[in-house]
Amino acid sequence: MGFLDGLDQAIRQGERANETLLVVGDFNAKSRYWGSSIDDGKGEALESFAASLGLWTNNVGTNPTFHRGASTSIIDVTFSGPGPFEVVDWEVLDEYSGSDQNYIAFNLTTHLQALNDGVPMRRGDHLGWASRKLDSAALSRKLDEGPPLLEEPASADDAAEVLNDYLANACDACMPRRAYGVHKRKSVHWWNQGIADRRAECIRKRRIYLRVVKRQGPDGSTAERIAFREARKALRVSIRKSQKLSWAALCASVDNDPWGVPYKIVSGRLSRQPPGIAAIGREIEIADNLFPPMPIINWQLVPLEGQVDPTFPTTTADGYNINPGYDCPPVTTKEIGLAVSRLLRGDS
Repeated sequence: MGFLDGLDQAIRQGERANETLLVVGDFNAKSRYWGSSIDDGKGEALESFAASLGLWTNNVGTNPTFHRGASTSIIDVTFSGPGPFEVVDWEVLDEYSGSDQNYIAFNLTTHLQALNDGVPMRRGDHLGWASRKLDSAALSRKLDEGPPLLEEPASADDAAEVLNDYLANACDACMPRRAYGVHKRKSVHWWNQGIADRRAECIRKRRIYLRVVKRQGPDGSTAERIAFREARKALRVSIRKSQKLSWAALCASVDNDPWGVPYKIVSGRLSRQPPGIAAIGREIEIADNLFPPMPIINWQLVPLEGQVDPTFPTTTADGYNINPGYDCPPVTTKEIGLAVSRLLRGDS
């Protein structure tokens, strides 16, 4: 209960108007409310916690989110609250994650429904083209073919439809399409085809092992378990080796390409946190540190003009009078010439 109390306090302190709250994590709690086959005390406590904050679960189906050998469970829960965003396409991915937890994926809908005339958009719906991958040469070749001829008589609607098809075909010729809910993750700098092949092999052997352990139990799946562990070990070794080599190559390329991949990696990590989020609620404290108040001056201790402060030296080692009660003598041309002669060439 201490964890939920702390989480409740953190959520209530961080709530903002016109924002959608998402609470996602491994709560190690079981409840039929999010697909588990049984209920336990932690699950009941988590249900009450979510209800007190107006949250509802977005888990869909009964695919396990946690697996360890033949044991599986649904203990990873995704909660969301009211706001401008809505969680859609929630699913447990059948991909190798390198841990006992399975990957969970979902999308957030915003203004996309309004663009689709109020019809909820589904995974794979066409949203346009990836303009950043424009191939100008391919576009020029397509446009050189010219627009299709209209059959007479043609109405304005027919002409508009032909023109739309012509532009869509031109875009297809020079850019890949974008689809809602289908986003290919950007590969990290150390990823290569060898790692991709080992990962595919690891996933294949993992599926074989899980199928056998369900049918025959742990004792009858020893060979499949060993094969899966060896494939997983080979994948981890290849990843570490590739990371080491890629990091050395990145460090060596900084001098030749200062704004290349190394810069993008570092700047991407530095900009993950929204600017100013750490300053929320500390504005007065920060302003006081940036602009500290002036110290209080005791004017009774400040000597008047013409008076000599006994604690203040009256002359320098060169014999100049520095008593604040006397006027400073003007700077002479000889002194300026002497200072100029001491300057090094190139200084100003």
